[in-house]
Amino acid sequence: MTKIFLALALVALGLVLIQRLFFGFMAQTPGDYADTAPPFDLRQALDGPLTASGVIYGPTGRVAARFTAEMQGTWDAEGGTLAESFRYDSGRTQERAWRIVPGAGGRFTATAADVAGTGEGVVSGATVQLRYRLRLPEAAGGWEVDVTDWLYRGEDGVIVNRAQFRRFGITAFTKQTLRGISERDAEAATRALLQMVMAAGVYQARHEIVVQGMEVAGTDPEKIREYRQRNLTGDRLMAAAIRNSGVASLFPDLSDTITGATMDATFFDVRTSGNSSKALAGIPLVAWSSNVSRAASSIVQAAVRGDRQFTQGDARALQAIVPFGNHILTAPAIEALVSDLPKGEGDDDPDSIKWIWQ
Repeated sequence: MTKIFLALALVALGLVLIQRLFFGFMAQTPGDYADTAPPFDLRQALDGPLTASGVIYGPTGRVAARFTAEMQGTWDAEGGTLAESFRYDSGRTQERAWRIVPGAGGRFTATAADVAGTGEGVVSGATVQLRYRLRLPEAAGGWEVDVTDWLYRGEDGVIVNRAQFRRFGITAFTKQTLRGISERDAEAATRALLQMVMAAGVYQARHEIVVQGMEVAGTDPEKIREYRQRNLTGDRLMAAAIRNSGVASLFPDLSDTITGATMDATFFDVRTSGNSSKALAGIPLVAWSSNVSRAASSIVQAAVRGDRQFTQGDARALQAIVPFGNHILTAPAIEALVSDLPKGEGDDDPDSIKWIWQ
């Protein structure tokens, strides 16, 4: 009977060892994550102010403590410093300053005042593994424990950190931390959103002023309604927020260049200057030359042809080259006059004069 119990005990111990070696937290290796994304860049991910919150699990797997942390990362040519300030739910506080020195092949070293020797780390894909020996504070027993630290970066920039502390090869406790997106990233996102809101607001305010001017000038209500539908719908405000804020760089211009050439349609034609939203046609000198050509052509043709109509497009080309033509004080009056002109020439006479640039 004793032999049976001993055999069962050995089998159970073997199963535990197998689980630890091949299926547990300690079984993972940096190579497991080599192809994961986004790539973990220490200088970018651990730079500037960071906030974190987490829990510590005891040996039984139950939560033994909770904590929050404020961190500050700074980098120079040689490496970086990550200053950590922890506050536990018991009221205890803890400070630690890591010195991180990158090496070749994604490897790096890390040292701190309460770390015995030098920690060895490696960056692999979207993860970081760091191994070191930590001296616990006297209040926690004062032991030295072996720590395996893993950081996993998500698509949204959030970093999940899980660490296991072992003494004599036995798990003493486990720490799990959720590090939020850095405040620098949050500030950049807030700034971009504010730029978009302001761009849309300025665009809307300008066209509302034009509408008020048209109403004062006694413009036909139907034409005012058409103006609103053309310039003040939700998609126009969205286009202005993206294009006029500059947060999308050259994407709006490139997009309209492609869609204009393939589908004869544009989405980001919301420039307050009146210039084209296409990459080449929107260049000020190119736009000015095009408007001068069209304005001169329309004026000359209207003078020499009895059937040539002066259209809204012709008038806007003239408006674009006249000083202060798009100014907020003159635009309402010009728009009131332009709205009474025909939208197109509507002349199919094959003997009519055609200019080379038309």
